[in-house]
Amino acid sequence: MCLRSALEVLPLQGVTLDFYHFSEHVGDAGVATLGKDTPACQAFLEQTLHTARHEGYAPFFQRVLDWRSPLRGGKRQAADALIGYVAPRQEMINCDQCQENGWDVGSGPMESMCGVTTDRAKGRGRRWDLDNVEGLVALEALYQSTHLWNRYWLDAFQHRN
Repeated sequence: MCLRSALEVLPLQGVTLDFYHFSEHVGDAGVATLGKDTPACQAFLEQTLHTARHEGYAPFFQRVLDWRSPLRGGKRQAADALIGYVAPRQEMINCDQCQENGWDVGSGPMESMCGVTTDRAKGRGRRWDLDNVEGLVALEALYQSTHLWNRYWLDAFQHRN
């Protein structure tokens, strides 16, 4: 089961791609096409990430398409890899929505939660089969999510047989 399909059952306000990992993909494409540590690569990275963060997905994607247009061969393939990464995640590249709601776009909180949840599922003396650990992890993530635990159970009790 992929993470996105697991999240669809939760009453979430939004799902966001963390900016750190997003910027790694943009940076890798910049290095592959403009060279490592070059002024052109640095300018591409700064301008492209600024556009994504402050102007939104559509202007960001147009910038990427414009940058890709003159590229050929392996450089075009690197640009296509970036497009292949961001296009399916369009709705997750939503820094403006995150800023409006006060949500963190960094990877720190997510990485921390992964560690906490894994530790609780795999703690000393615990034994879980794959089906049960998935449910446990989902419940723990729900519990750790601000205000979602009570909303989820209230909704679940209202819709039970």
